[in-house]
Amino acid sequence: MSDIFQRYCSNLEQRLAGVADEEESIAIVSEEVLPLLEDPSFLTEKLAEMAEGKTELLATDSNDVTLYRSSQGLFSVRLFVWEPFVPYPVHDHGSWGLLGCLTGEVLQTKYRRLDDGREENTAHLEETEKGVLRPGETGKIYPLDRGIHHMESGGNKTALTLHTYGAPVRKGYIRGFVPHRKTTYRIFPPKYGPRVIGLNALSSIPTAETREVFDRVEKEGHPLMKEMIQLIKSARL
Repeated sequence: MSDIFQRYCSNLEQRLAGVADEEESIAIVSEEVLPLLEDPSFLTEKLAEMAEGKTELLATDSNDVTLYRSSQGLFSVRLFVWEPFVPYPVHDHGSWGLLGCLTGEVLQTKYRRLDDGREENTAHLEETEKGVLRPGETGKIYPLDRGIHHMESGGNKTALTLHTYGAPVRKGYIRGFVPHRKTTYRIFPPKYGPRVIGLNALSSIPTAETREVFDRVEKEGHPLMKEMIQLIKSARL
């Protein structure tokens, strides 16, 4: 990656260390990110590797490209590619963050959650704000229910946004929402996605063998897998 991007990451490693307040963290990122938003050519090398099949993407979102992860676990930097006319889900986030538009125009719709979140698959959302992000403009991201939004390309050209996220307060998944159906669901990264799909599918075949598989997975002790098994068992088995 280019010198300007390496300097960005190095500066954040230093400046975010020991900072606990999310607004202060976002302000720091806002200051440091401006040179990157002025010249998106720092992405050329990474995008060339992708185009030539030299890199593998393992992100929760299909349009999410991880560019950097802090060795101290303080933050990550991601590129999001918004293709025109492609639908993307309404979703939340596991951490605070700052997004900046690099190219094109991105439409953003923000939502407020009206229910208390106690029902696992239910969510009542209210649209609160609509806006357009253009090159050089930034927007704040907040974790969990405070950061529910929808993004998409604002025209007939691919748009790029750069996202810097802080340390997660919730790991393993993000929440997707279907506002008109008042429902919510979990979106898992490839690391966990196939396992959750397998468990969900097995739950529709309630045999002794199925229960044995659930017991074996549960005994692994992985917190996310244990939580998913309990949710599936309570709902279906």
